[in-house]
Amino acid sequence: MYYQYKVYGSNNNENWVEIADESQNTWAGFKSTPLKGKFRYVRLSVSAIKRVNDNSNGNWANGLVEVQVYAKNDKENVTKAE
Repeated sequence: MYYQYKVYGSNNNENWVEIADESQNTWAGFKSTPLKGKFRYVRLSVSAIKRVNDNSNGNWANGLVEVQVYAKNDKENVTKAE
């Protein structure tokens, strides 16, 4: 299975900016997508899940296996999430 997706970032949870576009991805397995920018919130939007052998719809496999977002700690701008 491979996932096609976009990643968005926001500082106010209302206005979102696209920070990664993997909507044409065909890589199956672990994929690390570098993100740039300063955001308080990150949103993942999965547009398709495809089977590797025939590119058919793999929606029966919907769900996330693992998502991790890492960031540098900018002590001057850190606020507690509500």
